[in-house]
Amino acid sequence: MYIQGVASCFLQFINYRLGKCLLTAMLLAGITPVYAQPKEVWKSLNEKQEQALKQKEKKTRQLKGWVKQAREWGLDNTYKHELSLGLNLHTNGVGGHLRYARNTKNTSQDIWLLQVRSVQHEKEIRQQRKGTSFRELGPFRPYNFGKVNSILNLQLGYGKEQVLLPSIINENIAIYGSLVGGAAIILQKPVYLNLIHTDTGGTYFIQSERYSTQNEALFLNNSRILGADKWSKGLGEARIIPGLFLEPALVFVPAKNKAFIQKVYIGGNVAWHLRAVEIMALHKPLPVQASFFVGVGFGKRWKG
Repeated sequence: MYIQGVASCFLQFINYRLGKCLLTAMLLAGITPVYAQPKEVWKSLNEKQEQALKQKEKKTRQLKGWVKQAREWGLDNTYKHELSLGLNLHTNGVGGHLRYARNTKNTSQDIWLLQVRSVQHEKEIRQQRKGTSFRELGPFRPYNFGKVNSILNLQLGYGKEQVLLPSIINENIAIYGSLVGGAAIILQKPVYLNLIHTDTGGTYFIQSERYSTQNEALFLNNSRILGADKWSKGLGEARIIPGLFLEPALVFVPAKNKAFIQKVYIGGNVAWHLRAVEIMALHKPLPVQASFFVGVGFGKRWKG
């Protein structure tokens, strides 16, 4: 009996130890994933925080760069001189300009402007004689019906260009405000037309004439106009009319190229003269000429 009791106690002790070990293994199996899962979550969160911090730093550097460009007005401010040649298209004519700028400050320039353009009337109608009648009298050159004077406008002025919007975004385009004023000179040259006349014998012949009250019936009669005479005819009779002009404009300047200039102009031009400028017959001459224009300019910068 004693031996049986000892054996029973030994078996109970073995079962107890095995159960305790099994329970410990089960607990360890359940606890290990619990501890592993938060580590992966924290690692992912840390990576996202690092990416967000890098993006924030990148945006901060970019913003600082824009601010720096804004302070330095977005262009190479080491140059001192700038010379450009361009073409302007006005609502009443076409012309060209020569523009010199001196860089005095980071945000403004002194401007000297020389430009010349033709001035046309809104009622001008360009025509050319057709058919075979009077072909033997000479060539049928184009002419503007009713035009009595050709007008050239020469302007010489001084002004300022002031930066309005620097090229702070990827150095794309800077925008300036420009205001130039000065002297304006009109060259008013009479237009000569080859008019068809008949002699006492009924023979037709042509005669180059400018407009006057005496020949108005022929000058303003398409059937009696063979064509325009050469442009140089009447230069010795040209009149010079002095005046003043003012030209405000917006100037768009691509900032990529620091040496080669490419500019686009949008603005207006108003000129007042001491005498009325006569362009068309039967239309009141006016001393003021005004227009809107767009222009382009190309040139060079240098330090000097």
